[in-house]
Amino acid sequence: MYHRPIQSDDAPLLARIYADPRAMRWLSADGLPLSDAAIQQIVATNVTRWQTLGYGTWLFFDDADVFVGYAGLKPTAIGGAGSIELLYGVVPDFWRQGVATNMVTTVLQHADTSLTLPRLVGYTLMTNIASQQVLVRHGFVYQGEVTHADLPHYWYARA
Repeated sequence: MYHRPIQSDDAPLLARIYADPRAMRWLSADGLPLSDAAIQQIVATNVTRWQTLGYGTWLFFDDADVFVGYAGLKPTAIGGAGSIELLYGVVPDFWRQGVATNMVTTVLQHADTSLTLPRLVGYTLMTNIASQQVLVRHGFVYQGEVTHADLPHYWYARA
């Protein structure tokens, strides 16, 4: 598996997640796929984040150059001032294959060796057991409940 920072023409790749109802069940408040315009806005925001902060979202590809998911870092208010969210999403066809674990490992290695970040946090829907397990496996500790996107989530902080 390899990765690269998100680029301005990556909306069609991200649509494999954001336009798929199976994935959006876990990623959006209403569970509905995002519009092309909304996906393009996500791409633009992430490209800007790389330019202004020096970190952001990476796209990950398998050895056959197939897009399998994204993972990265972004500022968040959850966890207090200066907190940085670990985020990730996997193309549904690649669920339960260790992709999220591998992507998160890569992002955290980069954060540990190349960045100075005050606090890493992650949050998931209360029903997303698989995502919770990914966070715990990577040293995140349960902190409590929080409302995000008008839905109850569990949030974790890296120990």
